[in-house]
Amino acid sequence: MAGQWERLLDGFYTLDDQTMYDMLGWLAAAENIRLEPSALAGMAGPQRVCASKAYHQLQGLSEQQLQQATHLVWATGGGMVPEEEMAQYLAKGR
Repeated sequence: MAGQWERLLDGFYTLDDQTMYDMLGWLAAAENIRLEPSALAGMAGPQRVCASKAYHQLQGLSEQQLQQATHLVWATGGGMVPEEEMAQYLAKGR
């Protein structure tokens, strides 16, 4: 299966639950956006791309290209989460 996706995917990663709770807290504080923790998994991708000099070199990305890049994250869910449950999610973030 990986061979079929190779031309479409650049990489993949995993996150622990705490990282997703932390990102939820940051997003809620900065933008007042509340999502289900798993909906935040995509937010780590652009952060990791920007932080990896090895990735920049491998892909031939210049500093100017990176400064002009737009990162989109598909984030779904959160609007139907009960307030009490969302409060518990937010409390788990650091």
